[in-house]
Amino acid sequence: MALINCPECEARISDKAAACPHCGYPMAAERRSESVRQEIVEPLAQFAENVSRTVRDVMEPIVKEARRQWCAPESEKKKPEEPVKEKE
Repeated sequence: MALINCPECEARISDKAAACPHCGYPMAAERRSESVRQEIVEPLAQFAENVSRTVRDVMEPIVKEARRQWCAPESEKKKPEEPVKEKE
């Protein structure tokens, strides 16, 4: 058993208490919110970070090439090829 501070009145109480004996603050809500954070929010944040990193890794070369083509001097830009004229 560990002692924790009540979020409402800051009294030292057991971490197993259902409510603070001093002010009546329900501790089950505190544990539930921490549980939700550990079980849902943190993995979701990690997933979002992984997706962001993957998208960035995939898009970065595409964006670099597009910028290179867009900003290239006229001499480096590819011009459309002339259609080949057939001899009569």
